[in-house]
Amino acid sequence: MEAVININVLRRFGVDITFASTLLVDATWGLRFVADALVFDCARSVSDLVSLHVSAHSLISISQFVSPM
Repeated sequence: MEAVININVLRRFGVDITFASTLLVDATWGLRFVADALVFDCARSVSDLVSLHVSAHSLISISQFVSPM
């Protein structure tokens, strides 16, 4: 729910955000959300802020898009 709250607050303040994830997100309490874009499609785009809300399972998935510094 942390991601949904952040998305809601930022959009209410007029911030242009992209909710990137897998196309369909199963959240807690049986809620389902449709992402604005796939993470893979946003991997090369430039952003002012990236907020990651992850579980141990998704960290493994995200690691394939992040190159070591």
